[in-house]
Amino acid sequence: MKKILCLVFAGFGAVASAGAQSLPLACTEVGTQLEYADYDSRGVLTGYTQTVVVASESGPDGLIVETRTVMLDADRRPVEPAEGRSALQTDRLVVSAEGICLRPDDWLDMVSGDDWKASVECRGDKYLIPAVLHAGQLLPELAMTLHIRTENGFRTQVSIRIADRRVVAQETTTVPAGAYETVCLTETVHVKWSVVGAAAQTRTWYAPGIGSVRAEKLNKRGKLESRSELISVLRPQR
Repeated sequence: MKKILCLVFAGFGAVASAGAQSLPLACTEVGTQLEYADYDSRGVLTGYTQTVVVASESGPDGLIVETRTVMLDADRRPVEPAEGRSALQTDRLVVSAEGICLRPDDWLDMVSGDDWKASVECRGDKYLIPAVLHAGQLLPELAMTLHIRTENGFRTQVSIRIADRRVVAQETTTVPAGAYETVCLTETVHVKWSVVGAAAQTRTWYAPGIGSVRAEKLNKRGKLESRSELISVLRPQR
């Protein structure tokens, strides 16, 4: 269950949308690779994250963007995946005039592995960030429930509440990959499974045509636990 809680926080931290820009605050160009350096609360390098856009095509609800992500350790060696998980993580976002949202059927990919399968039904609000964002803007609180059933008949449900959603700044953010005009969004994600609960705050800076250029995870007391920064952008050769 700890794996599911971690994936929930990671999934929401990855979603972005367009501000008052012509480009969405997400990378949609097929073949583009984004690389991030990951640090712990003390600023010690813990590894790298490489994300590549592998597909971008029109769907009934908008542009469906698929990415694949691999985790590397501090020596740039692939991190061994958790039991039952693939070394590559696949994510899909839907980009539309309304904004950007996480596809509900992606929860199947996020909570199933190579050696076990689960059916997942998501009920409640869809995770959406509006297409228009401005400093000081408050976004609606979201609530949803994941109903999970594994192939061996085990059933459970996970309740998710996303609160304190606020655009705290529009500013220039400088990271190793360069300087970007960004929108900074903060959220608090509450996850509950049976009697087990967890909460974390996220603070993410998004740039047009890129997505996240800097992200921080804080505990419920507001203390920094980890952060990541964009260190390189490799565009496909034309």
